[in-house]
Amino acid sequence: MQATLRNITALLLATALFLSGNGLQGTLVPVRANIEGFSDAIVAILGSAYFLGFMLGCVAAPYLLQRVGHIRTFATFAAVTGIAALLHPILPYEWAWMVLRGSVGLAAAAQFTVIESWFHHQATNENRGRVISIYVVVNLGALIFGQYLFAMGAPETNERFSYVAMLILASTVPVALTLLPQPLALTAPNLRIAKLYRASPVGFMGNIAVGLANGPFWALAPLYVTALGFAKNEIAMFMGITIAGAAIAQWPLGRLSDAIDRRIVVAGAAGMAVVAGAILVYAALAGTRGDAFTLGLTYAGGLMFGAFAFPIGSLCAAHLNDHVEKGDTTETAGAILFIYGAAAIVGPLIASGVIALFGMWTLFALTAFVHTGFLVFTLIRISAREAPPTREAYQPIPESGAGLPRLAQSTPIPVPEPPAQEAVLVDHEQSDDGEIDKQAQNVLKHGGDRAAAEGGIKAEAGENPGQDEADTGGGAAGRENRERYG
Repeated sequence: MQATLRNITALLLATALFLSGNGLQGTLVPVRANIEGFSDAIVAILGSAYFLGFMLGCVAAPYLLQRVGHIRTFATFAAVTGIAALLHPILPYEWAWMVLRGSVGLAAAAQFTVIESWFHHQATNENRGRVISIYVVVNLGALIFGQYLFAMGAPETNERFSYVAMLILASTVPVALTLLPQPLALTAPNLRIAKLYRASPVGFMGNIAVGLANGPFWALAPLYVTALGFAKNEIAMFMGITIAGAAIAQWPLGRLSDAIDRRIVVAGAAGMAVVAGAILVYAALAGTRGDAFTLGLTYAGGLMFGAFAFPIGSLCAAHLNDHVEKGDTTETAGAILFIYGAAAIVGPLIASGVIALFGMWTLFALTAFVHTGFLVFTLIRISAREAPPTREAYQPIPESGAGLPRLAQSTPIPVPEPPAQEAVLVDHEQSDDGEIDKQAQNVLKHGGDRAAAEGGIKAEAGENPGQDEADTGGGAAGRENRERYG
């Protein structure tokens, strides 16, 4: 584990810098849009544009990774995000910000794909859970730090956008300088949505509910706190407390869901999310504008909302994986992303319409309504179907700063390796036996694939070449390599 931690230090640093900028930007944009005179409906559309870009980025990222690799992909989209951040104050127009938010969402998806596939590549089956846990801690800690940066200075100045650009661009330094081998590129999963619903109605509907509830939160929650008469410090504190609630509750809820029927835990979390929404509605309707008691009630509601609304996505993802075959985890992760993303695009638009009719207090009335409907649906399903006898261990899905779950549970699918010359260099560095190394080079030189070469090495060393073939993609990848490089 210590060796793995040393290897991922650069990735953790890049994650911290990237997500600090992403967390700052997620709160800054709606507040600054309000200052610029954008309506609540436009602010909601900005949130939807981010999610739309994120979905497109998750589809495009695997193709980019195949074409240019992880480091170039990460650096390219960090530059896109940095430029977009600096353009916000230069182009204070509604249409321009929609395009910029979509671009930032697309870039963020590509960067997340790079980072998370690299974490999975460095982790082993024995320490994967601990590695992802460390990543989640860094993820949430960086998002909270981003809220602290928001509280420094005035949001009407342009300094915060410069901070975003600096943090995002700084995240490219540890990635560009790392000596870690790049992972196998990902291929886009096949999405069979109807199959997923048949496998687990609760998991399917849960991701829709989370998108409809969390999407409006990330897009409009800063404006909710502003409408209560609180300053930027209170906005940052509210967002930070909500994220901290998610950090506190993820593991206890996950461990409990491993011990009992996961749907019971999902139903309990949905019920408590309803209570959190009710508290926040009460704070907006019955509280005194700018009052300390109202502020405390708002913080308490935010803590509960983060603790119970955010983990529902991870719990439902785990429940879905309980009901699918081992080989379908990549398809499941892609479908989860698609379902959630579609709901998160629609959610802010619905919220903006309701808010325009009845006021900002309806933001959390809407989330409570969504969670109530999901709670009722889950209870019906618990009575209609028994829990599976064997289940996958719970694994939290980190937050992106815009609440979108990503391919944290997906499995990389092998694609063609770099040319044979590079593969020979890797084998040469890792082999202590010169004779075996020559055999590997001969296999590669005559059009064989890396899997065949490694299989020959391990066979002579007394290891099982069949296992390595299973890990690297076997003969299919070799045939494709021979066509390209043979």
